[in-house]
Amino acid sequence: MSHIRRAIPNDAFSFLEIKEKMPMPSSMPSTLRGGFLLGTNLATYIHFIQNDHCLVCEKDGTITGFGICFADESFRKSTVWKRRHNAKWLIDVSWIESKRLCYFEQLAFLKGEKKSILILVYNLVNLLFAEGHDALITTTALYPVENRSALPFLLAAGGSLAGIIEENYPVIGNITSSIYILEKHTFYKNLNRHRLGNFLKKNTILL
Repeated sequence: MSHIRRAIPNDAFSFLEIKEKMPMPSSMPSTLRGGFLLGTNLATYIHFIQNDHCLVCEKDGTITGFGICFADESFRKSTVWKRRHNAKWLIDVSWIESKRLCYFEQLAFLKGEKKSILILVYNLVNLLFAEGHDALITTTALYPVENRSALPFLLAAGGSLAGIIEENYPVIGNITSSIYILEKHTFYKNLNRHRLGNFLKKNTILL
């Protein structure tokens, strides 16, 4: 049986192994399965585990997935935040400057863990909102390969497309990403209305 827990530094080795099993697809314009991860090495994963919010899914002693979120303080020090003025915003986002924001950095799972993905994402987002964050921001790759793996979760939770940003990653090159924003009040409103809401709330984990 799978269970969710906080990550510890030694888990970084498993993070890297999972990342290497999820390369960017080169023969298709989009992907709905599994996604892919960019720009992270072992030292970076250890730093995230020690300084940010990282949860893992573990089954029979093996890590099958993980999620990473930045709290407001880390997010505002990140390159993502510093590049916000380079984004093409589709909505008025002036309000975010004065709000407490969290950023969903990475979500990665091996196949066959759909229910555990929902539980981990819910608990990670719930943790950040319970700490007083007003909204969650995340990016998903749009070009050269569209990563659609997180969209069902984002849209079901009430996330909305807020902008587009151009990024550059070593080896990979130029990447165009969509920016999504999920506000706290929208998240809980949709959770209470969604058919999976009761299931997720029953699987709230004390972290």
